[in-house]
Amino acid sequence: MKKSLLISLFIGAVSFVLIGCGSFSNNMYRDDMGLVGAYSNVRPVTNADLSIYRTATAGTKYDRYSPIHVSTQVVSGTNYRFTCEKKPNGRRHEITVYQPLPGRGNPTVTSSKRSKRDKQDSKKRH
Repeated sequence: MKKSLLISLFIGAVSFVLIGCGSFSNNMYRDDMGLVGAYSNVRPVTNADLSIYRTATAGTKYDRYSPIHVSTQVVSGTNYRFTCEKKPNGRRHEITVYQPLPGRGNPTVTSSKRSKRDKQDSKKRH
């Protein structure tokens, strides 16, 4: 009796773990929009995005860049990764702006780097 009870408990525990692991790996890190914690797909810049960009870059060297596309990442606030074009040379840069949660400060530029696409185009020209 004790042996069959232990075997049943063991099989139940193993089944629970296996089922739990399957649902954990399939659902835990995804939502309806993609991988949780990852940047969203690139999309055109909206007026709201542009307002955040302009607030963060006002009076800095980045205010000469024009945002073309953006992707976002939800953290304790939102990271906006803007693909921008610099006038007049047309070089592309990725400028990341962090927008804290409401009431916790203003958006700020956290990083800037030359776009991979611009680097590849530059190599083709030379």
